[in-house]
Amino acid sequence: MVDTAIGVGIGPFHRGLPDPKQLFQYVERADQLSIDSIWTPYHVISENPELDPSVLISVIAARTA
Repeated sequence: MVDTAIGVGIGPFHRGLPDPKQLFQYVERADQLSIDSIWTPYHVISENPELDPSVLISVIAARTA
């Protein structure tokens, strides 16, 4: 049997940064659905607002199992 991994992405944020409450609902729901990974964008230079991926993943890890 082949194991399948499913991941979801966060961003890019073309319309501004997300509401923290909605962001946490999104990642907590992904955790409930047993999503294997969450991907975040990282750009050194960007026209769009960015969240630092290290900080974002740390906060997500603290909110999920």
